[in-house]
Amino acid sequence: MLISHQNAERTFLIVPFVVRVMDERVVLRQEAGRFLEVSRMPDGSLRIHGHDIGGGVEEIFGSDEYEWFKTIPVENLDRCREVFAVPDGVDVIAYLAEHFTADHGYEFERLVREHELSVRFWSWL
Repeated sequence: MLISHQNAERTFLIVPFVVRVMDERVVLRQEAGRFLEVSRMPDGSLRIHGHDIGGGVEEIFGSDEYEWFKTIPVENLDRCREVFAVPDGVDVIAYLAEHFTADHGYEFERLVREHELSVRFWSWL
């Protein structure tokens, strides 16, 4: 539901914020200036959350902070399991936690990008 509020100078559109509780998550990387996490959403999709801070980000984007989300929808999960070589019967989040944390987080990002697993993307500078 959208709510409109008007005063003498402006009209405001108020969009209610919906908070979704994630069932499970794994932090793949957390280091100075770089954060990468994967969460299972209530609908079964995987949400990738990245947050970059620092001079390198500023050189590229003109801002020292960049936050983004990618979503791997439920319909891409079989392909996701294949790309990451997740064995049958093994939970994807648990497998990512075991095989793609720390320095291997870069490999995770590369595979998502190269195999175009993500369908939805959002970013903020």
